[in-house]
Amino acid sequence: MQKAGVIFICFALPFLVCRERSAVVVHEKVDAQLRARIAEGGTEEISFFIECNRPISDELRVKIKNIGIVLESLAENLATARGKPKQIALLAEQDFVVRLQAARRVKLLDQK
Repeated sequence: MQKAGVIFICFALPFLVCRERSAVVVHEKVDAQLRARIAEGGTEEISFFIECNRPISDELRVKIKNIGIVLESLAENLATARGKPKQIALLAEQDFVVRLQAARRVKLLDQK
């Protein structure tokens, strides 16, 4: 019985620590509005901005695409993108991501 407990701790503890780390990473890198949208879950795509710690190379584009994120425009280390909540949370865990921010609609002065 004691051996089973040790085995459980060896396998379960890293999973629990990684899960906790993931929540901390999302909280630190993702702005409040986008965090709220991620917490809602769902399958609807969300538009957002990405800031990376280096220019977005072909290699980074492939990594981002493999997560399921759709890149819309790129400028150096910044990008606009779309993705589902789970995909955005996975993107936030990547070491090259500095910040993720929800896109906001802005009314022009002549719009009512």
